[in-house]
Amino acid sequence: MDLTIDDTSKLLPSIDFSELSNVTLYQLVNNLLRQNQNKLDNFTVKITPELKSIILTLCQSNPNLFFEAEDSLGKIIEDGKIDSKDVPELINLINLIHKTINKNKTIPASIDKKEFIKKFVHILLILFIKKKGIVNESLSLCAVDIIDSAMNLLNTNVIKRSNWSIQKIFNILKPVKYMI
Repeated sequence: MDLTIDDTSKLLPSIDFSELSNVTLYQLVNNLLRQNQNKLDNFTVKITPELKSIILTLCQSNPNLFFEAEDSLGKIIEDGKIDSKDVPELINLINLIHKTINKNKTIPASIDKKEFIKKFVHILLILFIKKKGIVNESLSLCAVDIIDSAMNLLNTNVIKRSNWSIQKIFNILKPVKYMI
């Protein structure tokens, strides 16, 4: 049985969902991950023991990541929908998480970063939507599509040309001044 966003409260019994304005995303994630694995197996996003361990590591070593993610998600969900205007902020959030896990030496290098980030952002989004009391499950599905596209961009190999630089491109595009 898949859990919907509305059923998330069953996994977080110690949090009063009527008073979510006082609860941070950091606290929601911590509370969710402290549940036993049987309960986590019923969450919308499959939370494996490895995923749980990595997110708990991030909770301990980078708590500011969760506060920054909460700010970012607030900007994304501000108008109650996710559309093209939200893509830059969603990409910034993905980039923030990507940089954080690359810098964190306690996270195994063997993890599939694309899958981890996709699941992590999806978990954050579900919890944030629940926290804000928004009843629109299509929000997270729309975001997952954007996340997939952004992750594909992160995995794209960049072609480097040693004889080209940003400065050279700007010099070419600079307007020519004529003396008259």
